[in-house]
Amino acid sequence: MYPIHTRLTIISNKLPCCLIALLPYFKLDVRCSILNVRCLCFLAALSLVLLSGCISSDAQLLAVNQKRSYALQASLPAKPVAKPLFNNLKILSFNSQPPFDTGNLIVKRANGETVMDYYTSWIASPHELIRVQSMNYLRKTGLFKSVYDSSSGVLAPMGLEGTVEQILLDFRKERPMAVITLRFTLVDETAADFTMLWSAEATGSAPLESSNSSDIATAFDAALTQALSKLASELKTISL
Repeated sequence: MYPIHTRLTIISNKLPCCLIALLPYFKLDVRCSILNVRCLCFLAALSLVLLSGCISSDAQLLAVNQKRSYALQASLPAKPVAKPLFNNLKILSFNSQPPFDTGNLIVKRANGETVMDYYTSWIASPHELIRVQSMNYLRKTGLFKSVYDSSSGVLAPMGLEGTVEQILLDFRKERPMAVITLRFTLVDETAADFTMLWSAEATGSAPLESSNSSDIATAFDAALTQALSKLASELKTISL
């Protein structure tokens, strides 16, 4: 059996560096061996707490580094109509139906389960991103004389409200798909009860080529462009 001071030296050699730095503050003496052993036990417990804190911090940092955020950017129509079909339009509020009213991406698994992807999010609310893209898209179609944002002081005779019925990654098919369903509603801004003039719904979808960030963004951009194109085509067929 080693003498007590030798055994304590052996134990100290197995301690983390941060504890060894603390050992000089404790007098390792045979006459107070029990106290020293208690101190070493305390230091060992402290080292475990510090080590677990480091591991936890590393895990949190890894999770943050894995998170990805996306915007939405629809492709604008290449050619506007020759002549506006409608009067001025003001883009009003947009909203999202649950569970798509969250900043995180919603995923539909192969078994039909709907879950939220913690690591993938939008840089802003999906309905606000789509509201801005809808305004830009409708301006380029030339269907309206002018298209104004809701913050504009211009009084337009018509207003457009929008609802994001769904925006998700769908894994139920052989190829994962980015899916966006929108509903547009035109209202009469000159009427006291804001009479509904027209309402239509359209879905855009695009295959996900891979799980790369650029491919996910490309798929959702294509799905949004498709949905907006369908709604714009529907607008061309109505008379107000």
